[in-house]
Parts: sequence; C-alpha cells; structure tokens
Amino acid sequence: MGVGMRILLRVQHTDLKASFNFGLVGAAVELGAARATYEIQGVGIGAVFADILSDLPGVGTFNYSTYLKISGPVQNKVAKFIEANREKLVPQPVAVALARPLDPLASARAVYFAMYGLAGRSSLKDILSVVPLGVDKAAVGLAYEQVAGHLSPDERPSETAQREARVWLNR
Repeated sequence: MGVGMRILLRVQHTDLKASFNFGLVGAAVELGAARATYEIQGVGIGAVFADILSDLPGVGTFNYSTYLKISGPVQNKVAKFIEANREKLVPQPVAVALARPLDPLASARAVYFAMYGLAGRSSLKDILSVVPLGVDKAAVGLAYEQVAGHLSPDERPSETAQREARVWLNR
C-alpha cells in the first residue's frame, strides 16, 4: 500500500550487460546504446497528478533530460504534495507479495533439473546441492517424488525411475 509516483521504464536494444538505474538508462540512451520509453502514474494522488507533471507528459521517450526532470522537479513536486496533503491521501495497493513465483518457466526449469538428476540416478540430496540459483528446490523435490516415489534424501532413485526420466528427456 502506498501513495506516490510509479515509473514504468521499458528499455530496448541495450548492449550493456549490467543492472541499471534510471540515470544509467538515460546515459545509455544518450550514447545510442539503448532506446527507452517511460510511463508515469500517480498512485493515490488523484487528478492533481496531471498538474504535478505539467512540464512532462505522462508517457514518452526516456533520455537523460527526462531522467533529470523526473528526479528533480517532478519528484520534488510529488514530495511537497504528499507532505501538504498527508491527512487526505488514501494509500492504494501497489504490489502483492507472492509466496512462490507464478512464472511457468521457473516450474519447467525445476522439473527439467529433477529429470536430469533422476536420469543420472543422483540422490535428491546430491541434486539439490547443485541446483542453480533461481531453480525452486521444493519443485525439484516434488518432481523427484512424482517420478521416483518417496525416497530418503540420500537414497538413489531406482533404475525404473532413471529410465522414465531418460524417456522424458529423450535420451
């Protein structure tokens, strides 16, 4: 829940392989290393937000000049408006925390990793020790159990489970 300004920044054609902040995106655009667009929304501020953005359209091309306007005058106007109207503003939902990601590719990676481990007859403990960052270990464990049945973490899967995983992997 919150009140303030939300900025959606879309960056394309970047040659940079690092994480960015708004200033670096603006600089990359100026150097021709990226193209970017922005959208600014007032969260819980209401119709007066259009007045706050009087120097800047709510949607447009993002460059270093845009960055300077957003991080300077626009940010200051939003802060002053919130301070002056603190009692009247009603916080709005801005995000939802999820216990697990809803990305189907994340689930697919976990199943693939489990099948890879089963195909090599690795124990669940061994395969979980090498799971790459970003692969859901709980999902790997569930896939192991679905194919190999309930095993202790140190127990190797059966040859039947190994064959099933190899068929699944087309090996």
